[in-house]
Amino acid sequence: MSSLQEYAENQSRSHLNFGPSVERLAQLTIKIGQMADGNIRAAHLLGPAVACRAGCSHCCRHMFVTTVIPEVLNLAQTIQSTYTAERRAALDQRIEAYWEIAQAVPAPTRAAGVQRPCPLLENDLCGAFEARPLACRRHNSIDVEACIQYKEGTRRVPPLANSEQTRIGNELLSGLAIGLRRCRLQEALVELIPALNIALRTPDAAQRYLAGEPVFDSVIVAGYNPAQIRRAVKNRKSLGTSIDPD
Repeated sequence: MSSLQEYAENQSRSHLNFGPSVERLAQLTIKIGQMADGNIRAAHLLGPAVACRAGCSHCCRHMFVTTVIPEVLNLAQTIQSTYTAERRAALDQRIEAYWEIAQAVPAPTRAAGVQRPCPLLENDLCGAFEARPLACRRHNSIDVEACIQYKEGTRRVPPLANSEQTRIGNELLSGLAIGLRRCRLQEALVELIPALNIALRTPDAAQRYLAGEPVFDSVIVAGYNPAQIRRAVKNRKSLGTSIDPD
């Protein structure tokens, strides 16, 4: 188990095992996002240099994003607390248009079949950048031209990336999933935009999630298999893994 995976797992347990709340769920997600950003900045110093910059949205215009439910809920809360009524109405329209297209694609093939711009894009910038999920934080490229070619379909191989940045996101995400399951909360990967649509349209979505209700079951990624997480949890319990303090 890596130190980042262990960090995310322990933070999940220390925030949620004893009296979970909507506020502590949000604090957990923010804390793990900050950990990701700090480690990613360090990874950039070691190289290779990433080509990603503000206003560069090639990946956001065609990639299918999956996430875990706490990240969706934090994203929804950020939107609800920072967007004006006009901006929110425009976002709702973009989400509705995205979901109308996505629903027409069979769930098992959506990852490859739904290549639409992320509804959160505004003038090529993420409209909720600070609350973006780990899947977005880990994604990167060292070659803009390769990103353009991949987006347009003239390149079949994904652009080369800073592998350390990818690893950081992957390990924090897996640790978060393990921690959620150890706290008896749903850890499954969900489709980002359909899940965000549910969170924005369900005022008590966070409370219902914490209560164990299957609020997001309809948008769990097709083929998601929790076996790996179950094995990890079983292993942690057999070792008697402790909870680190905040």
